[in-house]
Amino acid sequence: MKQLQYQRPIQFSQKIRQKRTIVFIVVLFSFLCIILGENLLLQTIAKRNEGLIAQKKMEYFRTIPSGSDEKKFSYFLKKNPTYETYYKTIKAESKKFPIDRDYFRSVSYEDSWGNERNFGGKRRHEGTDLMSNTNKRGEIPIFSMSDGVVENKGWLTLGGFRIGIKTKSGIYYYYAHLYSYAEGLNVGDEVKAGQFLGFMGDSGYGEEGTIGQFPVHLHMGIYMTMGEKEISVNPYWILKELEKKEKSNIAR
Repeated sequence: MKQLQYQRPIQFSQKIRQKRTIVFIVVLFSFLCIILGENLLLQTIAKRNEGLIAQKKMEYFRTIPSGSDEKKFSYFLKKNPTYETYYKTIKAESKKFPIDRDYFRSVSYEDSWGNERNFGGKRRHEGTDLMSNTNKRGEIPIFSMSDGVVENKGWLTLGGFRIGIKTKSGIYYYYAHLYSYAEGLNVGDEVKAGQFLGFMGDSGYGEEGTIGQFPVHLHMGIYMTMGEKEISVNPYWILKELEKKEKSNIAR
């Protein structure tokens, strides 16, 4: 007598294989989603932490160097000897307030270094804005804070008509949003502290020649190089010290 072997229907077997394949694909897809989701989450957290760290550093740097808080400043210098060297150099090289004493009452400024700016993308303000109280372009003359050489002159989208002067020690003084330049001043020229550079204006934030996008002011920036990195230094306290010094000279 022949023994009959059970054979699973072919159609039924294919359906099971199809279901198993679908289940496998779903499980694999879910697993990949979990991994990708965790990576994206970790990246988001890392970026957020980087942003918070950068913000804390920025806020910390905003508080120094403050002549009104000598303890904090001394502590900062002890922890950052390289910065101390550069800061002393900047103080020694900064000899002239960029606004002439005759126009002291025509200008006002505050510590806005590190504040948020949005034109051209989110960024931090890397300077001090000396605002014209009359808001008239071409009225207030601008003078060099230091000796040095004109390294840059011309148009920048953000800075408008600007002049960049570098000192012998490598400190870079950046004068932006000018209305016009001193006659005959060119890249490569040597300048002295107190030398006339041009007039305060409101140029910038657009194609060359753009004006009127913001109130008339001088954006004053100071930069130093540490290794391969260019670092913005808060000019506010340097400016305050120079202004105070020149006012005391007037009183004598």
